[in-house]
Amino acid sequence: MPANILNLSTYEVTHIDENEHDYHVTAAVKALPIACVHCHSTNIRGFGRREQLIRDLPMHGKRVGVYVDTRRYQCQSCNKTFYAPLPDIDEKRKMTKRLVEWIGKQAITRTFTSIADEVGIVEGTVRSIFRDYINALEKTVRFEIPQWMGIDEIHLIKPRCVISNIQNNTIVEILKDRNKPTVTRYLSQLKGLDQVHYVAMDMWKPWEHSKPK
Repeated sequence: MPANILNLSTYEVTHIDENEHDYHVTAAVKALPIACVHCHSTNIRGFGRREQLIRDLPMHGKRVGVYVDTRRYQCQSCNKTFYAPLPDIDEKRKMTKRLVEWIGKQAITRTFTSIADEVGIVEGTVRSIFRDYINALEKTVRFEIPQWMGIDEIHLIKPRCVISNIQNNTIVEILKDRNKPTVTRYLSQLKGLDQVHYVAMDMWKPWEHSKPK
C-alpha cells in the first residue's frame, strides 16, 4: 500500500503517479456511511460510484490532484440516493479545506495568476476564494477605534487604503482599494468615530474629502 503522502487521516491512498509537474494521487474515504443521510435508516446498499478530482496543497513544488473513489448509495427505506460524504473537503469547491485556507492567505501578498498556476486551477477560483477569505475576516475581526488614525496606502496586488492606529503602530483595516467611495463608505460605517481625535494622511486628494468629521 502506498504511503499516505497526503497526511489526511480520513483517506486511504491506494496509488500514486508522479511526473515533472504533478502528483496524481488515488484515494478513498476510510469511514463509509452506515445510515441514510435523508431518513437515517441503516438499510442502505451500494448504488454505483464515481471518481472526483480534488485539488490539494502543492507538494515538493508540484501540483497535487487527488482522485477520490466516491461511493453512491441507495436507501431501501426512503428510496433516495446519496454519495458518501467527503471529509476535509470544502463544501463549495472541489479542493481540500486546507488548500482553500492556504490560497486565501497567499492571495494577500501574491498575484492570483501565480497562485492559480501553482495549484492548477483558474484565476477566477483564486479570486473567489480570496473574496470569501476577506469577508470571513471582516466578520470575525474587530478593532478598537484609534484616537490617532492614520490613512495611508499599501500595494497588495493593487493600491489599497490602509487604516492604522498610529499610537499602537498597528493596522486597523486594509480596504479593497484606495478610491474615495470605498474609504468614505468604510468611515461612515464605523462606530465610535467620536473617539478619533487626530487624523494623519498623505496628500492624495480623494482622502482629504473622506476623512472622518
